[in-house]
Amino acid sequence: MFKNCLIVVGCSISLISATAFAQSNETSAERSGYYVDASYILVTAKDTSTYDMGTWKPTLARITLGKEVNEHLAIEGFIAQGINSDTQTYGNNDYKRKVNNSYGIAVRPFIKATDAIELYGRVGWLKYKQTDSVSYSADATFSVYMWSLGVAYKITDNISAIIDYSKLQQKVETYADTSFTAVGVRYRF
Repeated sequence: MFKNCLIVVGCSISLISATAFAQSNETSAERSGYYVDASYILVTAKDTSTYDMGTWKPTLARITLGKEVNEHLAIEGFIAQGINSDTQTYGNNDYKRKVNNSYGIAVRPFIKATDAIELYGRVGWLKYKQTDSVSYSADATFSVYMWSLGVAYKITDNISAIIDYSKLQQKVETYADTSFTAVGVRYRF
C-alpha cells in the first residue's frame, strides 16, 4: 500500500509541476492554485448479485492534493484509508466488508456560482482494496472509473467546506453498486 501511495503522490506532483510551467503568465501576487482536502467518506455498496445480501456502509478518510491549472479546471491525486467496516446478516452468517485503502487521480472542472459557492464535478480513476469476511477473509482489489458532483462553500479566503457524491463504474462485474458520499474541508495555499 505504501509503495502504491508513493506512486500516486509522485504522479500527482509530476502532473501538478507540469501544469505549473504551463501557467507562466500567472503573477506571484496570485494564489498558487494548490489545495488539500481532508474528507470523511461513507461508502454505500449495494449487493447486486442474485443473493441480494443488502447494503454495506463502511467508512474511509481521504486526503486529496490538487492544483488548479486554470480558472475552471483542477488536477487531483488522492489516497484514502479505511476507518470502519460494516456487517450484513445473510442466512445465519454475518458478512463483514471493509474498504482497506484506495488511491487515484482525477480532473475536477468547477465554476463559481457566487463568491462563496463553487460547483464542481470530478472524473477519474481509482483503485481500492477491500476485505470480505464470514468464516474466512478474502481480499479483492478493484480498478474503477469514477465521476463526482460536489459543492464547496468558502468559509475564509483559504478554507472551504466541501461535500460531494461519487459514483464508481466498474470495468468488470463486481456485483456491487458502489458510491461515496464525502464531507470535508479544503485548504488553499
